[in-house]
Order: sequence, then structure tokens, then C-alpha cells
Amino acid sequence: MLQTFPFVHNAYIAGYQGYLALQTMAGEAPDAGVQSTLNSLLQSRAEDFTASAGSYPGDYCDAFNTSRNWMWMTPELAQYLHDHALAKIQAAIDEYQRITPYWFVAGFPDTVGEAIHAPMYDVLMLQAKAFALGQPASELVKYLDVPAFARGDLFYIQNLVTVIAAQDNP
Repeated sequence: MLQTFPFVHNAYIAGYQGYLALQTMAGEAPDAGVQSTLNSLLQSRAEDFTASAGSYPGDYCDAFNTSRNWMWMTPELAQYLHDHALAKIQAAIDEYQRITPYWFVAGFPDTVGEAIHAPMYDVLMLQAKAFALGQPASELVKYLDVPAFARGDLFYIQNLVTVIAAQDNP
């Protein structure tokens, strides 16, 4: 399941990271069993990371080819992947740039199959470029599109904050 759906793998990692952070905030020592499971999840995520598109069983998830590795990715996970799977991350981003060159356009009117719009999650590749590859703001700003919605576009806000935080020339 975790190899087939990497966004589920990311979600498990985020959950374990959050649990350990809550323990720390509560003044408790991190649970060794939870930490061990998190370490195992991180290691398997880096080892099993792949850019291969269209490998889902059936056709129902092909629309997530570009976003599959970035959904629910925390900055801590991105740093871990940077440290342990950088070549794989670069290969994935290169492949996704090739197969979906307009991944950053909010509401782009094209995607796989008979769909009419690209998934909103595609814009999360900016997070991978920022956190996993460590690209500077001067590169990231090229992929900052307009919000898809007049109010409440959290994808846009997340990307905007990421670009601002990555300022290489404040």
C-alpha cells in the first residue's frame, strides 16, 4: 500500500512526526516505539521513492502522477529525502516537468484521461523544489501562479509563504 500510494506513506510519516512533536510540547519524553516506527517509515520512503508515473492499479489515480510524491509531505520529510534520496527527487521532478509542464498553473484545463482540469495538488511540486531540492526563491518564484480561488486558496498561500521564506536576496 505504501509503495503504491506514496502520498499515504507521507501521511503516515506526518502523523508520527506530529505525535512525537505533541509529546515534546507536553513535556514528555518521545515514545521509543513511535520513534522507531517513524524511523522505519522514513527509511522505507527514501528507499522506495520512485518517479514512475502511471504505475497505479487501474486508471483511477493517474491524475495524481505529478503530485503523488508531494501530497502530505512535511518540510521534515522533504529534508530527510534531500539527505537520503536526492538523486531520486531530482529525477522525479525532471520527469514531472516533462510530462506535465504546466503543473504550476492553478486550474490548468488539461490532465490525463478525460478529465477537464489538473488536480490542485500538482502545485505542491513547488514544495518539493523548495524543501527537498533547496532551490532559491529566485527559481521558485517562476512557478508561483495566481490563486485558483478568490478567497481561501491554501495551496497558493502555502506556496507564497514558501517562496517568501526561501528569499535568497531579502
